[in-house]
Amino acid sequence: MSSNRAYLKPARDRNNLHVTLESTVTKVLIDRITNRAVGVEFIKNGRNISVFASKEVILCAGAIKSPQLLMLSGIGPAKRLMELGVNVIRDAPVGENLMDHLMFYRLAWKINTSISLQPLGLLNPINPYVADFLINRTGPLTTPGGCEALGFVNTKHPEEHRGLPNIELLFIGGTLKDITIPLMLNLKDRISREWTKYSESYGWGIGPILLKPKSRGRITLLANDINVKPEIVSNYLDDPDDMKTMIAGIRTALSIGRTKTMQAFGSQLLNITYTECNNYEYDSDAYWACAIRMISSSIFHYSGTCKMGARRDPTAVVDPKLKVIGIQGLRVADASIMPEIVSGHLSIPVYMIAEKAADMIKEEWGYLKKSQ
Repeated sequence: MSSNRAYLKPARDRNNLHVTLESTVTKVLIDRITNRAVGVEFIKNGRNISVFASKEVILCAGAIKSPQLLMLSGIGPAKRLMELGVNVIRDAPVGENLMDHLMFYRLAWKINTSISLQPLGLLNPINPYVADFLINRTGPLTTPGGCEALGFVNTKHPEEHRGLPNIELLFIGGTLKDITIPLMLNLKDRISREWTKYSESYGWGIGPILLKPKSRGRITLLANDINVKPEIVSNYLDDPDDMKTMIAGIRTALSIGRTKTMQAFGSQLLNITYTECNNYEYDSDAYWACAIRMISSSIFHYSGTCKMGARRDPTAVVDPKLKVIGIQGLRVADASIMPEIVSGHLSIPVYMIAEKAADMIKEEWGYLKKSQ
């Protein structure tokens, strides 16, 4: 099942659905007298086009684009908007409270058996894997991104299995040392060379992921122009507790490599050192802090930049019905409304936000009872 199969295919032939391709929304149109959203403006094939809403506008552009569009429409930090020549309609903390999940890519183990995934080997036309996948939907290529298991742990109280986790362990059926990861992370050449030495090795890896960061970033508008990308200040590891939790996640992963089960495969940690970190004692907290700062990356779970809260909450952008506070006829329905990032991946919670938004919209306009 996919979001495409679940939502788009059943709706594609509806008479009330109109999809316009190669179209870029530039702003929400707001009546300044009534403070009501009346439509949107977008560019298509070089033309400025306006479309108008009879009831309301729902913004679903994601945790980066939704705050950018609100700010371009005059809803955001007033001082910054005035500096950029944007007519201010409402002073609001749009773009604040940016959250994301940070993953450490460094941990991998070699094994002495040929049972793991090898990215280059999987794509070898001599192997049957491609045909297996295309014809039968079977074989190792069905593994999503090489991820074969997920684990969740509370590193402060690992014995409390019912407690909220602060670390996710993403298990990879390979060493994570193929050519794709260094390219994706834009690693320095000397580090990439170290990694790719193990591209033909069989092994496994764990990526510790920080689930509940205390650090907060922001999205900042740089120009009164939709084509100028906003500044993304992720602010990872700004709070010292985030670094402590990441190190605890690494130590949890290392303990898995020492278990009797994993040692049965001859698991051997690939200790690839980096010049910047060699000044620290290996396996010390300072060593891992250095490594975390070098070989960590986003897993693209941006959220929180149009925070949901009570209407009296000065940090909130939308209310519990996802309505933009102070503006009529405008809602936001995507990951940007999350006041706190969830302890897991965002796709399913975002579907839930959309499902809940649909129910609230139908209820408000009298459609929910009719459909029931």
